[in-house]
Amino acid sequence: MRRASDQIRALFGRRGVEVFPPPGPNRLDSFFAQTLPLDRQPGRLYIAVSAQGHSLKKLLLRSYLAPLGAAQKAWLDEGGAKDPNNAPTPT
Repeated sequence: MRRASDQIRALFGRRGVEVFPPPGPNRLDSFFAQTLPLDRQPGRLYIAVSAQGHSLKKLLLRSYLAPLGAAQKAWLDEGGAKDPNNAPTPT
């Protein structure tokens, strides 16, 4: 937190700075999460969407359609409604 005490003083007129939650004992272990090696737990993949010049509605529609379409294709590739092991289509 760079210049946190200056920012707190400017915004709230207070001198003391107390950070909650306090940082953990090291950068791999914090109040919220603990970093585990990949051999103990699978990692996460974060993605981002950048769509300058497009509306939020258009962005969300396209973002939702891609994984929904992939799931539909996988369901059909596995036999769709003809396979009793597949989940039924919603009614």
